[in-house]
Amino acid sequence: MYFSTVFIAILFLYLVGFSGSVVSGAQPISIAKSDPLHECPSIETQPNLLFTTKPDHVTGVMNGTWAVVPIEMPLARRIIPAEYKILEKSYRALMPDFPAGQYPALLQLELYHDVRMQGRPGVDFQRASLYFTFVDRLGDGYTAMAYINATRMSTDISFQVVNHFAPDHYIMASIFKPRCEAYDYGKTSAQEDFRSVEVEKYSGIWEDAADFVAVFSAIAVGAKPVYPLEFWKNVTNQPVFSNNEFTCKNHIRLFNTSLSKDQFAPTYHTGSLTANEPFLPDLGTFEETQAIQLATVLADDNPVLCDTLKGYSGTKPGN
Repeated sequence: MYFSTVFIAILFLYLVGFSGSVVSGAQPISIAKSDPLHECPSIETQPNLLFTTKPDHVTGVMNGTWAVVPIEMPLARRIIPAEYKILEKSYRALMPDFPAGQYPALLQLELYHDVRMQGRPGVDFQRASLYFTFVDRLGDGYTAMAYINATRMSTDISFQVVNHFAPDHYIMASIFKPRCEAYDYGKTSAQEDFRSVEVEKYSGIWEDAADFVAVFSAIAVGAKPVYPLEFWKNVTNQPVFSNNEFTCKNHIRLFNTSLSKDQFAPTYHTGSLTANEPFLPDLGTFEETQAIQLATVLADDNPVLCDTLKGYSGTKPGN
């Protein structure tokens, strides 16, 4: 008995502590061998405002892009577990002109900056996810939740970070371009500014063969965005579930801080997205996707029991 216990403990240390990788959703992802903040510090993102006032919470700054990706409803139904209904009336109340027969998947391309958890030093990492929002996970016909089937995350992050931000689903270790920043800058042939993010499946080196590319240009000055800020507050604050039968995530992002005001106010964009597995079963390119780019503050104490979220309608007024 003693020998078995020691053998199991040594095997666990070998797999987690010595090999530098851990299996999450059957996909290896590298564990940092030093403080990731020193390896990947963002110089364009503002510091975490909350970690001194909320030391018992997981806090950080999320800087990047969210975009509505219209997909065919049959494709959405292939991805979202069949036992859960889609709250179509809810999203059409917020998106009255959304095309018939389509479903609004939600793209997340963000840099997580100065993330503080469990008293550890701040870390930076990048993440790409496709959220399938407005899902009736609790069966009450009201509480809108978001389903995630996969996440792409930058390499050299700790098991604790992976387990907190992307538990219970497939993880693909990836290389992001730009590294350690929310997006890259460039100009079209017509000298119009654009911002972009490229993601490649991790194979040890950057090969300029990204299989996930997003390019966005700001809408015209003075133009009204297709989806106003209140819409983004709703969809980005929907509780998240994956493949765990009992627990969900309720990452609360705050829009009412100095990170999202004045010269740092959100900007609205339109652009294109090319995505493949693990988010979609087949390669797809989506044009004229509507997007917002901004930085928000993260505050959460996850995970939570899914049933306790019944009736949840977002963050408090004033956020």
